[in-house]
Formats: sequence, C-alpha cells, structure tokens
Amino acid sequence: MKVSKWRRAPFVIFPFVVGLNFVLLALFFTSAYQGRMDFRGLGDVLFGSRRVLGWRADTLWLIVSTLYVLAMGLIALRRWSLERTSKRTLVLCICWIAAIGACVWRLLNNGLLYKG
Repeated sequence: MKVSKWRRAPFVIFPFVVGLNFVLLALFFTSAYQGRMDFRGLGDVLFGSRRVLGWRADTLWLIVSTLYVLAMGLIALRRWSLERTSKRTLVLCICWIAAIGACVWRLLNNGLLYKG
C-alpha cells in the first residue's frame, strides 16, 4: 500500500526537529548559554524577553516539541509495517525521551531551579 507524500510529511520533518532539539539541549548544559547567578547567558539575552506563561521561548519549544515527539512515537508504532521511516522515527523518539529525561533529572537535582 502506497502512502501519499503529504501523509509522510511529519516523518520527513521529524529528524530535523529532533536534531534541533538535541542542539538546544546540548546548549542547555553549558553555562555560556544558560548563564549563572553572576552573568546572563546567551539564552537569557536572546529569549529572555520572550516569555509565555513565565517560560522562556526556547524552553517552551522543548516542551511543545517533546509532545510532538511523543505523538510521532505513537504514530510510528501504529504504522510500523506501512511506513518505511517508522523504525528511524521510533529510535529517534526513544533517544529524545532519554535525553529530555536526563535534562529534567539534572534540572531537578543540581539546584538550577528555584523552588521557593
């Protein structure tokens, strides 16, 4: 069964979104991007004035794109036999979930978040 090219578009876009997310996540682990108590990082300079519900724009992008990754993972499981890129999508999805889990664990355990 042939799948139309418009139905394949999310599978084509997916690796680029995950690649951008990995670059952004790598930047989150550097103090030059995140900043410290004594200086503002590049992320604060670029995205500090753009906030939605108190979240910086780059953090909000990671949250929304993680929801997209989860949805694509579920779609890839359903289309395992129909879509040839499903296996790649599922592997990227698992890698991203592991990476974002490590990032959340780091944020919660090293004191970067102010908890009141």
